[in-house]
Amino acid sequence: MSIWQYNAMMLSMMTFYYNPAALSLFLVIWTAGMAAMMFPAIVPMILVFNQTY
Repeated sequence: MSIWQYNAMMLSMMTFYYNPAALSLFLVIWTAGMAAMMFPAIVPMILVFNQTY
């Protein structure tokens, strides 16, 4: 039973390698998620930097 689960996981990971559309979609979603997480952290730093110069 666990070997089937292993094969399914490996197959799903390898589809990104062979499918450029899936890889592109993953990269777009990953980039948007990273920007959404970093934006709240960087805004205070930008505001402080703008006040010093």
